[in-house]
This record gives sequence, C-alpha cells and structure tokens, in this order.
Amino acid sequence: MRPDLLGQLLFFTLAGLPVAILAATIAPRKGRSRWYALIAFIPLVNILCVLWLASLSEWHLVERIRALEAKLGMD
Repeated sequence: MRPDLLGQLLFFTLAGLPVAILAATIAPRKGRSRWYALIAFIPLVNILCVLWLASLSEWHLVERIRALEAKLGMD
C-alpha cells in the first residue's frame, strides 16, 4: 500500500469514528440495528444516515403510546 493511500484511509477512518459512535448510540433507541454505524464510514452518506436516524421516533415511546391506546380502547 502506498503511504499516501494509507494516510487517506486513516484520515477517513478517524473522521468517521465520531459519527459511527453517534449512529451506534442513536440506532437502538430508535428501534434500529447497531449495524447502521458501519454506514458512518462512507463519506457524506454518514451525515444523511445520522440525520435520518435522528428524525425517527423513539421506539420505547411509540410502544408506550400503543399500550396506552390499547388500554383505553382506542384501537
């Protein structure tokens, strides 16, 4: 491997790491798999993925609302 290619690979890996950690933290709360963190290493797609994950509803809140609706007979 050429040294400049190795440097670029290292840069993109280190630049994608904070976004990957963010995606791995947000994804389970939104009811998605932690595997979405791997998308964080694709430049530009990582930002779109995190924005999409952030826009989703919290999974546990949706389940609580459904349980309340069922309890109140609002099916």
